[in-house]
Formats: sequence, C-alpha cells, structure tokens
Amino acid sequence: LGRNVTYEVMLSTGCRDLQGRPMGSSVTWRFSTPFNSTVSNLVVSGAGPSFSVPANAFAQNGYLTVSTSASNAMILAATSKLTARSAFRAPARTLEIAALTEAGAPLQPVAALTAALSYSDADQNGMIDGTNPPVKESTLAFWSLDELTQTWVRVPGAQVDALANVLRTPLPHFSFFALIGGEDSSLSDVFAFPVPYVPSKQATRL
Repeated sequence: LGRNVTYEVMLSTGCRDLQGRPMGSSVTWRFSTPFNSTVSNLVVSGAGPSFSVPANAFAQNGYLTVSTSASNAMILAATSKLTARSAFRAPARTLEIAALTEAGAPLQPVAALTAALSYSDADQNGMIDGTNPPVKESTLAFWSLDELTQTWVRVPGAQVDALANVLRTPLPHFSFFALIGGEDSSLSDVFAFPVPYVPSKQATRL
C-alpha cells in the first residue's frame, strides 16, 4: 500500500461465501496509511480539514488525527472568558488536531504546516451559518488554546477564502483550536444619510 493514502473498502451483499450464501448487509470502511516524513504531503482528514506538510516537518513517519467536536473543561473556560468580553467571539468550530508516530506516540512538527479549514456559508451571504449573533466570515480567525492559562490565543497569518468558504492558516504546533469571529470594525460599507445634510431640517439627527 502507498504511504499517505486513504483507502475505502466496500463489500456488498453480492459477495458470497464458498457455499453461495450472500452477506447479510453491505460493509464500507476507510483507513489511511502513515505519511512519509521525508517528502512533502497533502493530508486530507476524514473530518474535513486538510494539511500541507513540507518535507522533514516531522522527525519520523506518522498520522494526523482531527476531531471537529472537541470539548473539555479547558475549552469551556477559555470560551467563557472570550464571550464575556464579546458575544461575537463564540467559536464557530472547535477542533483537536494531533499527530502520532506509527507506534502511536505523540508527535509535534519541527516546521510549520498550513491548514485549510472549512466553515459553513450555504447561501454565500458572507455570514457564518448557525452563529448567534451572526458573525461575518471576513472577521474569522484561527485561535489556539493555551492550556496553562485556559485562554484562546489568536494564531497570526490566517486568511479567509470567501469563495471557497475556507480559512487557510499556519499551524505551528498541535493542540486544541477554534475558528472564532468577531465584531466587524470596517467602515467600508457605511454611507452618510441624509445627503445633503440641511441643519434647518435635520437639526438633531444625522
């Protein structure tokens, strides 16, 4: 089997044993082989995110694992601190990203990776689906959990691809992460009204 390949195996009820008896139900499963650390890799997780891994970013071969429903006491505490300052800071997604050696031991990169993480905007209106209050995708950023202080820390360098609904970001290490938006401080869509302004007619309102 090739390295860094995800295989899908499908057995249907058309399969029969030596006595001609068919399988009772179809079965499908997937498995991935370890990546080769000496070459560049594009790792696509079954949970959705993909990772561009440069050659020799890891000291040895291994796997990347992703959980898109990460939740624990530290995440809840960090989120509470953030939303206490602004309701717009509620995480749109939380993730646990980890790397393991072929033997199952934890593995951290020695060089930064690039992660591509999708978010939902089905009607392409620029707002992240399911957020309340609504959060603009243009304010979306990638945050890492500081487990010592139980706070979210913004990871610099993330860029939003609004056409593909993807956030691309450097990934310097593995831990718990979140996609978090914020208030929109841009005034690019603001316009003056009324124009012209006549003090004798609009003395108290502009």
